[in-house]
Amino acid sequence: MASSKKWASIISSIASCVYFLVIILQCPLFSVPCTAGICRTPIEFNNVKAADAISELQRLEF
Repeated sequence: MASSKKWASIISSIASCVYFLVIILQCPLFSVPCTAGICRTPIEFNNVKAADAISELQRLEF
């Protein structure tokens, strides 16, 4: 039982260090190519996809 607590403590320490580095170094965790260039957030990605879908529907109506 003590061994599992030790491993949990080690994993927790490593995870908190990695999380700290991600925040300090401002690593882009969500960065995908999209039609508007580079979408950096899920909201940007969804907005671009929605706009593409609307423009495609408008194009098909004419």
